Amino acid sequence: MMQDRSSRPIFPTLQFAILSLYRIGEPLALTSIPLYLPALLKSLQVAEHNVPYWASICISSYAVSLCLSAPAWGWAADRWGRKPTILLASLLQILALLLFGSAQTLVWPVGMCGVLGFASANSGTLRTVAAELVPWEELQPKAFGILPMMWNIGSILGPMLGGLLADPASQYPKLFGGNKFLISLPWLLPNLVICTILFIGLVSGIFFLEETLHPYAQIQYRSLQEPEDLLSEKSQPPAYQLNPPASKPQKYRLLTTQSTLNLVANALLVTHSMIYDEFLPLFMVTNRSLILSRLPSLLPSRRSETLHISGGLGLQSQQISTYFTITAIYAVFIQLTLFPFLASPRRLGTLGCFKASAAMFPFVYFLVPFLVLIPMPIPSSSVWGTGAVLLLLLAKATITTFSFPCSMILLSRSATSPGVLGTLNGLATSSSALCRGVGALVFGRLLTRGLETGSVVLPWWVVAGIAVLGAVPIFWMIDKEDGGKKVGKEWGEDDLGREDDAGVRLLDA
Repeated sequence: MMQDRSSRPIFPTLQFAILSLYRIGEPLALTSIPLYLPALLKSLQVAEHNVPYWASICISSYAVSLCLSAPAWGWAADRWGRKPTILLASLLQILALLLFGSAQTLVWPVGMCGVLGFASANSGTLRTVAAELVPWEELQPKAFGILPMMWNIGSILGPMLGGLLADPASQYPKLFGGNKFLISLPWLLPNLVICTILFIGLVSGIFFLEETLHPYAQIQYRSLQEPEDLLSEKSQPPAYQLNPPASKPQKYRLLTTQSTLNLVANALLVTHSMIYDEFLPLFMVTNRSLILSRLPSLLPSRRSETLHISGGLGLQSQQISTYFTITAIYAVFIQLTLFPFLASPRRLGTLGCFKASAAMFPFVYFLVPFLVLIPMPIPSSSVWGTGAVLLLLLAKATITTFSFPCSMILLSRSATSPGVLGTLNGLATSSSALCRGVGALVFGRLLTRGLETGSVVLPWWVVAGIAVLGAVPIFWMIDKEDGGKKVGKEWGEDDLGREDDAGVRLLDA
């Protein structure tokens, strides 16, 4: 009985608590900064009509830096270790946020967004560590659900920080009206709170975060008869020194059939999901008066009515905030309860959940523009309108909660060796950032054109088409049932990228 208990895998709670402190920093920054960025730019003498332009420059600076630097972070994590790169990225995030909040010239917000994107590009290493901490299949749904859950929590708290703490001297004159520090640096307080969380994670990581990369894996090839062989360089047998193939981790290929399928699926998933997340608020706040004025003449032809949908839902920002807060809380609940239950190998499994969620994305995007056909001035003013909007938001939140952790798990399992896992995750981060930036640019043009021509159906159907394309590689993926070990006869020698039996011992170790 004692043997059974001792053989059960133990979840590394402390390690994931530290990783959570690192992961929450990015969504806190990304969702808090947009709330006060226009006011910050105006305080730097930017004309009001130029504020959108400079805001887009800041966003582009972040995205470009993220895209270009992610592979370098992955390479560094594979070469020098996971822990040093995580600590360095966290330190850079703290510095970037402090300097961003202290901006006195226009160069600082643009430059610090670039530095923040550079530091955030290391998020792939966090996924790598999560995969290496939990190699047991029965614990992976729980483990890989934690990082997306922290993103959801950060997305809840970020807007609150940005809205409540920016320019506190003006918002709360009785409390901070006489504080010269906050008067001179009105945008620093939200970032100070975020930096405090990151600093706690940084200190905790220095003392308690474990290094999961084993750069001296070649030791496993040695036939060690004596324990002291590991302690003495002089005792190393000549066979070890004359066996270069055993010390060449580069013989494991980075890109295989399965890893390529996972990279493509992950990039397309991020593309259509982030387009939805970034542009849905704009769609919800856009005035719907154009729709209502056209409905009488379009009612006789139902086909014409559906193809000439223009505008949005006409909601107020407070209503939109309420919708997204409810959705984020629901997503956290699903992440903690339903996802580990269904993603268990005894039920749908990781790949089964990924396939099911991928098949549902196109239907959600297809239905988005038809929300404006709800026959009422403002959907939130009735039970039917509120229910329709909320149902669509909750449906998207549910399938997103399943798809992203499943994608992370399958991508990690597709790595041919632990030595390339960091680089693979860095490549995934970079390709996702590139596709996300291009997709957002194309969708923004289509949406602008749709508003001008009186039809916003096409842009959302294009997103649905991207989701369909993103589902295709998922149905060609293979998920192994042996706890993540790669077996040659299951995938084949070419997919594994092995060259000899030494590789088998490393992968199965």
